[in-house]
Amino acid sequence: MNKLFFKSLLLVWRDKKSSLYFHVGTLNYNGTKYEFEYTHQSNANRKVHDAMKHGYRPHPAFVDLKKKYESSKLFPAFDRRIPSKDRVDYLKILKDLNLPVDADRMDILSKTRGIISSDPYFFEEPLRMNEMDNTLSTNFYVSGMRYRDLPDNWDELVGIDDTLYPVRDKENKYDSYATRLYTGDELWLGYIPGIYSKAINALME
Repeated sequence: MNKLFFKSLLLVWRDKKSSLYFHVGTLNYNGTKYEFEYTHQSNANRKVHDAMKHGYRPHPAFVDLKKKYESSKLFPAFDRRIPSKDRVDYLKILKDLNLPVDADRMDILSKTRGIISSDPYFFEEPLRMNEMDNTLSTNFYVSGMRYRDLPDNWDELVGIDDTLYPVRDKENKYDSYATRLYTGDELWLGYIPGIYSKAINALME
């Protein structure tokens, strides 16, 4: 892989019964080749074998759990999640996503998360290490906000560049690594997505 161009996205599967999210696979791209493989790393939280305990079955396009799939083009199973370049409003879509006209398929997947209505799959960005200052960064939607009974004006209480504070929810019966997110005024917004919680807890400790 060309590290100067390397792009990566996490394929996430949602168990509808428990509403838990699992990092079942990883999609990589180096500018010329796409790779997809299922997640087996011991340091990963909620990987594919954890998902299978909740009824997950391999994606029909990637039936072999141990295989690394490779292609010069984005796999059709993922490409169908992206607006076609043939659409008359394609450039407007890119503008709405705040993407340049030469954005590649991975850029669009990252912005849209590849979400399809009523489909259990979507993409998330990985945690990225900044070697200059030894910090981690990513982008994600806060989980569980709809269950928090937040005040109607909650969006006025937190803004761009505000710091949010992680607090481990040790009594959470669904995830022993569950991590709450609070504003500086101690408003509990929701949770860090479960696929990151193990890594975040390791940093906090």
